[in-house]
Amino acid sequence: MVFVRQVPEAGMFELRARNTRICIPQEKVQSIFDMFEQVDSSATRRYGGVGLALYIVKKFAEILGDGLM
Repeated sequence: MVFVRQVPEAGMFELRARNTRICIPQEKVQSIFDMFEQVDSSATRRYGGVGLALYIVKKFAEILGDGLM
């Protein structure tokens, strides 16, 4: 899930990502921000999704500037 909220008193927006799925194995950590990356991409996987949430958050942060990360 991706959450965005305005923080008027600070003159900015807050951007958060929440992984509501399974844990990410250590060997996958380097690629979790890649488009369509999934921990389990098999046809019999238990969890759905298309692997875009963390990619979208990364792109928003890049658009908004390096001061956010």
